[in-house]
Amino acid sequence: MCCITPKNLSSRYLIDIATLTGATGVSLGKAYASLMGNDDRLIAAAKTAGDTCSEPLWHMPIADDRFEASLKSDFAELRHGAEDGDGNASVAATFLNHFVSPNQPWIHIDSAAMSLGMNHRKIYPKAASGYGTLLLTALCQQIATQNEE
Repeated sequence: MCCITPKNLSSRYLIDIATLTGATGVSLGKAYASLMGNDDRLIAAAKTAGDTCSEPLWHMPIADDRFEASLKSDFAELRHGAEDGDGNASVAATFLNHFVSPNQPWIHIDSAAMSLGMNHRKIYPKAASGYGTLLLTALCQQIATQNEE
């Protein structure tokens, strides 16, 4: 997954959803996907969208010195994750944050645990879940409505 926006491309929001680490599933199970980002309004909009479409999100921290320390390397500018596995979902999103322009509103949704085995969902419970389709649709509708106001 790559989260780099070309400098000549301007966008209002940068939203990525990926099965990034699997660490979200360890901490949240299949009840929530994790949500991390740098913009409180976009984070709030995503949480609202998730609640309205039954694809809920749990906001987790990023870009904190405690997570940045895991990215330090003796051999490269950045390490791509923590060696010890502690806080992996937040460490991975902190890594992604390094590739987002400082003024670019951005969120990352880690949906690794949500891709299969969602037996509690009524939509395709025994196949690939399609998790995120309803969420991204609801979020885009919400953003479009806010922009019209």
